[in-house]
Amino acid sequence: MRTMPAAIRLRLRAAAPIGLPAPHVATPCRRAAIAALLLAAALLTPGDAHAGSAEMAAAVAAQRAKPSVHAEEESVRQALAEAGVSPATIAELSAAVATADLPGMTAGLDAFLFFTREPRWLALRPVFAEFLTLKGVTSLDAETAAPLNAYGGVISFPDIVDLKASTAAALRGFGGDDWGAGIELPGVRSLTAAAAAELAGCQALLSLPALDELPVESARALAAHEGIGIVLGGLARLPPDAAEAIANTRSMQGLLFPDLSQLDSEPLARRLARQDHVFLPRVSRIEPAILEALRGNDGGELALPHLETVSPAVAKAMVGGGYYWLSLPAAAIEPAAAEILAGHNGQLVLTGTTPPRPATVAALASHRGSIRLPCLARLATDVAEAFAPHEGPLIFESVSRLSPATAEALGRHRGSLILAALAEVSPEVAAGLAGSRELLVLPRVEQLATPAAAALARTPGRLSLPGLRRIPAAGLEKLLARETDRLDLPARETLELLPDSRGLTDDLVAPEP
Repeated sequence: MRTMPAAIRLRLRAAAPIGLPAPHVATPCRRAAIAALLLAAALLTPGDAHAGSAEMAAAVAAQRAKPSVHAEEESVRQALAEAGVSPATIAELSAAVATADLPGMTAGLDAFLFFTREPRWLALRPVFAEFLTLKGVTSLDAETAAPLNAYGGVISFPDIVDLKASTAAALRGFGGDDWGAGIELPGVRSLTAAAAAELAGCQALLSLPALDELPVESARALAAHEGIGIVLGGLARLPPDAAEAIANTRSMQGLLFPDLSQLDSEPLARRLARQDHVFLPRVSRIEPAILEALRGNDGGELALPHLETVSPAVAKAMVGGGYYWLSLPAAAIEPAAAEILAGHNGQLVLTGTTPPRPATVAALASHRGSIRLPCLARLATDVAEAFAPHEGPLIFESVSRLSPATAEALGRHRGSLILAALAEVSPEVAAGLAGSRELLVLPRVEQLATPAAAALARTPGRLSLPGLRRIPAAGLEKLLARETDRLDLPARETLELLPDSRGLTDDLVAPEP
């Protein structure tokens, strides 16, 4: 297993709202896997203070044989269903992932399960090969820990509360150059300097998600870590001396602070600016001086999704700061700040479920790059209309329904339009969207009636329906009448041709381009 968590990938890729990365973990011999799992479960029960190497090897073998969290979405859903997860819970999980604040432009289920602290979602980790939870293990020695080195996923030790230096030292062999390897210690509330010094020798991603404090001596020792990266959760604020000490970290991917509510250390800000991701999901206010210290990143991501207000001063400090992706709360952006953000040379990500003000959108419409709204589920017509002059890609990942009026407003958008969650397209909605001039992507649409297909066929730009499965022959004929270079469909032999009892209807026509 060599795929690292999406939260810390070395370089971000372009936003890909369609599907998940290809699987990379084989799932051979299900019976043998189940047998190994039962053996591991029997041996590694809560209360075992010191499991042996054979038990560790069995646990690793059992977990490696499970389905991958990186599989195609349908395979992930099937794995969850086979594990006894109800359809309703799977749907809720999908919605939770879609609206979560996560680092990385392609972050999905893997990053969600890594960062979540909710017990109901943590309980789903064991379904997937990349997450191994060793309950009952409270200490380790090098011999016992050795079989873990063959595992390339995230290992969680929930029952290690007092992390001894000897246990931390036993983990030194884990990780190596495997970008998927991570050690999680959710029970550790405070870290001694001795344990931090030993833990720093582990090359894997280190995650301490529930710290109450980080003493300066421990921060100084942990900063010697030269592995993948460090996640320090639970800390709402860092004392200046501890912040300055941890700012010296040598980790390849640096630091993530998922619970930091106040960033007031310029040395730490300058260290964060050297990373691919500056992800501060709980920071509600930030001073322009700190934003100045955050400047200098070479094309990565600056994510501040919970700012209370994005003022012109804040926007001015961000634009031109070296980041390609800027992630900011849609509802917090003032119209005057939006005018400044429109000059950003990169992608704008408008986070949150509350829509931006129409005046804000109108000011952003002159932005030449892509604008992405990953969490917005409902799109009002006036907001859609305000986007019309925008010439870059416009990406909605959670909008699953459109009124005909809103669809018509979106159809006037001048750039590419991606509606990643829209599964049902009525003839009226299709007629509205068909005004799209550059590219219209509807990845979730699996079935089209002939009138809807006839309307979409009149789209002047390129039309992409990669998820189409079922369509009447008359509707398919309408689509195939388009030029090949303006149409993306699955292979014809994969499509199920439906009876078209309503016949071909041309009553609904798309707007003239």
